[in-house]
Amino acid sequence: MGTKPPGHGCARAPSPIGDRSLMSTIRKNPGIRITPVFQGNPRSGSGDFPAKKMHPLAAYEKKLLEVIRMDLQLHFFWSFALTILAIFWKPFIIAGLVVTVTKEFLDLTAQKGWSWGDFNWGMAGFFAGVLFIHQAGFWE
Repeated sequence: MGTKPPGHGCARAPSPIGDRSLMSTIRKNPGIRITPVFQGNPRSGSGDFPAKKMHPLAAYEKKLLEVIRMDLQLHFFWSFALTILAIFWKPFIIAGLVVTVTKEFLDLTAQKGWSWGDFNWGMAGFFAGVLFIHQAGFWE
């Protein structure tokens, strides 16, 4: 039988400090100071690690999500989705408009205030839905 290389199976690589463990070395030498090789978090750029540059597309995505937040995208989506339900029943053509205005009115009465961002993106979804229905030829 041959010997196994270090790191495979039960064989161990020889320790540079002999058979003693690191903890026994520290116990025998109380004045020894061990400092970690790396300090900080490599992902946040803190500590001894160099800060990583963000990929240009990731930087673009971050900026885009700051401008067009997820909650505003949601207002656009549900207003658009409710409006295109007019494909199946024509009175739904105003559903996006009605739901957007109603939601903002309820926020106003609940003392959360009128959100122009929510309103504008809801209206954009409504108009995009109307344009979609018109261009697709569903509304004649």
